[in-house]
Amino acid sequence: MITSLIASLLTFLCIVIAKFAIDQRRRSQTAYMSGNGEDKLMQAAVSAHSNFVTYTPLYLILSYIMEVTFKLSWLVVLGLGMVFFISRITHFVGLCYKVQADKPNFKFRISAMMMTFATLAIAALINLTFSCISIYKNI
Repeated sequence: MITSLIASLLTFLCIVIAKFAIDQRRRSQTAYMSGNGEDKLMQAAVSAHSNFVTYTPLYLILSYIMEVTFKLSWLVVLGLGMVFFISRITHFVGLCYKVQADKPNFKFRISAMMMTFATLAIAALINLTFSCISIYKNI
């Protein structure tokens, strides 16, 4: 299954992002419940992880439905999955690796969010289309 491949890659990426956030908390000596303080890199790391865990489950659910329920071509599922995976890497890099000392890399962040929203929207449209067709056939 293609979705299991994408889910595995995303899991490893999640571990990398989480480890980076943990390392930044350690470096800045900020406890979990004490907030993010003034450390911009730690705030960016926590934000990157939060953003990742917000969008990834939604994408994986849509991907699984496309692949298993609607038997969509493995090339489409793989293509969308790889674009989503690349978008998450790009977002992490854009947030956590600055162009200048205190500025996020907005080119990376903007392109990452465009890719993320595009893959989510395309997957949702595919699922909606196939769902409507399936419902119509059963009426």
